[in-house]
Amino acid sequence: MTHNHNLFADGVQDIVVQNGVARIDFFAYSATEKTADGKPAIDFQQRVVMPLPAFAQTFSAMERVMKELIDRSVITRNEQTGEAEAAADAKPKAKK
Repeated sequence: MTHNHNLFADGVQDIVVQNGVARIDFFAYSATEKTADGKPAIDFQQRVVMPLPAFAQTFSAMERVMKELIDRSVITRNEQTGEAEAAADAKPKAKK
């Protein structure tokens, strides 16, 4: 039996580690609700719960992919803040 569950998320709202388990909360911006300053409200979407060894393995995989994306100029890293952001005008290089 195959289960295909796709989840769209605009980002991670929170990560909490307690009792050897990581809980990752994902959010999406609301299409209808706004905050007081007119920005789209954040809607909780789903929580992924995993043991710390799986969380560490996931982090390593994401780190590897981020390095590849930076090397291909798909993502840039802000030298001042250290944060990564999508390169709006980047032309991705072909993967080697």
